[in-house]
Amino acid sequence: MREKENKVRGKSEQAREKKEKEDDDDDREDDDKEKVNKGNGNKDSVNPPGKHKDQNKGDLRGKEYGAKTAAEAKEKVKEKAEKTDKKVEQTRKAESEAREKIKVAKEKIEKQKDAGEISEEEYNEKSERIAKAEERVAAAEAKAVAAKAEEAKEKAKN
Repeated sequence: MREKENKVRGKSEQAREKKEKEDDDDDREDDDKEKVNKGNGNKDSVNPPGKHKDQNKGDLRGKEYGAKTAAEAKEKVKEKAEKTDKKVEQTRKAESEAREKIKVAKEKIEKQKDAGEISEEEYNEKSERIAKAEERVAAAEAKAVAAKAEEAKEKAKN
């Protein structure tokens, strides 16, 4: 009777080992799938490509493609420089207009004070506002100068 039990146990142990082996095989297959999907961090491909492999390059190959991308990069830098120049020009124009308005406002309050149209208190209040406006214009001008210097540094770098 014991031999029968041993045979039964033997079969169940064999079945258990076989089942464990199948589970291990499944785990290995899952691991393999995960490795294939990871690649080198490039989400678009399974195999680790070069920098421009599998990109839509049209009919261009090698040097032609490199020349095209370099020309595009140079154009992008040129456009950025033009955009910055426009912005600096607009800022300078706005600064000159602001300075002119400040000058006119100063003259106006001086005339009003001399004519006695406004009190000393009103004159001081308006003068303070004008001084604050002058400070804002000076700060904007300093910012524009810094941006221009940074642009010049970037041009020299390229």
